[in-house]
Amino acid sequence: MAPALAYLVALYLATAIMAGRDPRPPGLLAQAVFELRHIVIHFAGYLIQAWLLAWGLPAGHHGRRVAALVLLLALGIGLGQEALQALLRGYVRLWPSAFDLLVDGAGAALGLVVFWRWRGWQVRPGAITPSDT
Repeated sequence: MAPALAYLVALYLATAIMAGRDPRPPGLLAQAVFELRHIVIHFAGYLIQAWLLAWGLPAGHHGRRVAALVLLLALGIGLGQEALQALLRGYVRLWPSAFDLLVDGAGAALGLVVFWRWRGWQVRPGAITPSDT
């Protein structure tokens, strides 16, 4: 669990350092690239966070409840990140924050799937089981 905690600290520090230092550029194309980069950073960041959370679990903990817990934890971390950004900005951007949480959740879900595949587990309806191969 130490790598996941270290990553969380790094994520929050980067959030605090970058707050207000990355303004939206002028121009339609520049804004589209800016938003795409923003989405990729959130998606990849939470993919890594969920993978590290799953990796830190004791062996044998890979059922649906554990997957839901890891996803909820990742979303809680994302909510904390959005709250930190709002505190640093001095105001809340509701829809952009909600979209960021959606992207965070999608990244975390893919992070779990990647982790399960890496471990040789299969995702089946109702269970996550070791692969038969």
